Amino acid sequence: MEAIARFLRDMLDGFRYLHTLARTVKISPRHMTTFTQHAAYNASAFSVIAALLLVSIGFYTPNATVGVGTAVLSTILALAFVGFVGYFVNIIEPADGVFVDDGDLPAPVLGLANKWATYFALNFFTMLVVFIGVNGLTSMVTDNRRSAVGYLMDADITYHWAALVVVGICALLATAIVFACCRTARKIHDGLTTTLTIFILTNAVCGTLFYFLHFSAFV
Repeated sequence: MEAIARFLRDMLDGFRYLHTLARTVKISPRHMTTFTQHAAYNASAFSVIAALLLVSIGFYTPNATVGVGTAVLSTILALAFVGFVGYFVNIIEPADGVFVDDGDLPAPVLGLANKWATYFALNFFTMLVVFIGVNGLTSMVTDNRRSAVGYLMDADITYHWAALVVVGICALLATAIVFACCRTARKIHDGLTTTLTIFILTNAVCGTLFYFLHFSAFV
């Protein structure tokens, strides 16, 4: 019980330090430095993402009505993403050499999971901001549509294809922004092949998750 209470305190405290969490991001995430409160701060980040996602669904998904069930499901899925990333990454990359920055943490495997969760949280958050910006521009240049997907549907493109086009563009822009910032800050520490693989993986994971949470339930 004490451990749960401490985690919740760290999670609440994490809302004040999300900028610090973003500064730890490196490419690849194996080079990041983790810390004792990393999991709690990740939970804070994904809570913010879940709230922003609900706002985005309400405003920018054609014909969507966000009820209590949708809100709860989206929040749970966004928070569960931390666990999903952790298990998936540790299956692919269980090498001992990636834990050099974990210090004296008792569970270095969790350290690697937290690094990748932070990395994907930053990319997913950036994608949400880009998506909202794209829809904002759409509402400025069109009279009747505030949604970029709705605008494409007016051009006789089917709902799912319109959503896939918009999500694909936003994922590519968001990943490019994150990579450009990391390159400027000299936070890309891997070779071209590894960096390109991570770039493609980031687009695939963030784009697929965004499409599923934002559009697939609303036909």
